[in-house]
Amino acid sequence: MSRLLKKIMAGDSLLILGFIVALFPFIALTAFNHPSADDFKQANYVARFGFWQTQADYYMTWFGRYFSMALLSMNPLLSRAFLVYKFIPLILFAGLFHALYSLVRELAGTYFDKRKILMAALALLVLYLGKMASVAQGFYWYPGGITYQAPNILIVYLCACIIRMHRIQSRKQKILPMLLSVILILAIAGSNETSMLILLFLLLSILIWSLYSNRHVSWILFTLVIM
Repeated sequence: MSRLLKKIMAGDSLLILGFIVALFPFIALTAFNHPSADDFKQANYVARFGFWQTQADYYMTWFGRYFSMALLSMNPLLSRAFLVYKFIPLILFAGLFHALYSLVRELAGTYFDKRKILMAALALLVLYLGKMASVAQGFYWYPGGITYQAPNILIVYLCACIIRMHRIQSRKQKILPMLLSVILILAIAGSNETSMLILLFLLLSILIWSLYSNRHVSWILFTLVIM
């Protein structure tokens, strides 16, 4: 028993355990998550006019958020799956954690082992949740989580994909991360206007940095920007 305690206390294990404990209240709160406000309005619209008609009406008469609107039109309220609604924050938490883990692995995978990558990802997640203005609107409320938090997660994944492309030398091996980047860009741009502007600024900044560092234009980054 004493050896087990020493092993837990040694190295990074105690920090990882501490981060998990810090995340527990956010996870436990999902049990009390319930639909409200726009959840009922959007679910009612989809129930009346159907999925595809809803997409067309919103796109032509209100906004161009084609990706987030498609996800919002799959609200669990349509099938009265209130239990599923409670799992949505857990999916967003898991998605953000995995995105951060992927980014840290791409940035420091040659220097960090899996445990340190895990610790860094957990630390970033706890810091993000601790400093977030409204965790309730960003994770627990379905429209807020899908419209704003989901594209934030996708932006982190996009950064990881771009770093992967930069590290890979073979052109054939660049194809998959580039295709994933294209899909991510289309999803982010179709989520909300703020994320679209952040995306454009991010891609332009990376393109300018690449031009300054390599003294030539990266056709891959240029393609991603003009999309």
